[in-house]
Amino acid sequence: MNGYRNGGGGGGSAELDGPANSGNVTSSGLHWKLGLLHSRGRYLTAETFGFKINATGTALRKKQLWTIEYDSSHDDTVYIRSHLGRYLSGDRRGNAACCSDELTEAEKFSVECHPDGSGRWAIRNRATGFYFGGNDERLICHEKQPTADDWWTPHFAFPPQVINHCRCATLLTCLDCGNIVGLQ
Repeated sequence: MNGYRNGGGGGGSAELDGPANSGNVTSSGLHWKLGLLHSRGRYLTAETFGFKINATGTALRKKQLWTIEYDSSHDDTVYIRSHLGRYLSGDRRGNAACCSDELTEAEKFSVECHPDGSGRWAIRNRATGFYFGGNDERLICHEKQPTADDWWTPHFAFPPQVINHCRCATLLTCLDCGNIVGLQ
């Protein structure tokens, strides 16, 4: 489920989707559900068996839904969580994985917007400085500068009530309304 849900306590508060009281450092409650479309036109997919990742999804379904969790204690740090509750990570050897359910330095990423204003993202691992990308079956965190295979287009999975009440939503200040797929 995505969007808003009623918070406990009857105070009329709402929080964005995500694990309630998860104990992680994403205390801001800013969680965005989205699909990440690879530069080759396929969605980032988290396979159920073996926590494998690839960019082979042809449509935005459950396996292609990811949650961006903003870390309010670090300026531009995000965590990328699969539908299985596991976090995307990168190591110093360039390997990308999605098997950790704990947050460490390897799971910290930052998002950089393409300078052409297209709304595409380059996802950089904060610990290594490498960009997340690759080809359909072989996703890695290896490049020091983003290449053509390292750009992702976010497709936000907003519920209708959010779209109706919020015509301009941004995860980061570099995005604007005209470039967010799913709000047009």
